[in-house]
Amino acid sequence: MTDHSGLPRDYLVGMWSANPEPFTALASRLRPDSAVYPPNLLFSYSNLGVSLLGHAVQNVSGQPFASYLESAVLQPMGMTHSSFSVRSPDLPQMSKGYREGG
Repeated sequence: MTDHSGLPRDYLVGMWSANPEPFTALASRLRPDSAVYPPNLLFSYSNLGVSLLGHAVQNVSGQPFASYLESAVLQPMGMTHSSFSVRSPDLPQMSKGYREGG
């Protein structure tokens, strides 16, 4: 994965809804005309690329992204307090989200 894909930086449709689609829905929403410029033309970070990579990990591993990464990356590294999914938002080590000053 590189930052030369030509994909847009973000896909914000439905992002702030109470029930956003799973990140795996992104692959079906992208079309050939989704690229903002040809691949390998510019360096530009894309959150879409990271979501598509997560979708590929799920497809290849046959496991949910968070479960696979926890067993293949976090546990072998002894990262027992790290997670790719929310376990409990009330734990003191959890980062706090802020939006519009609140």
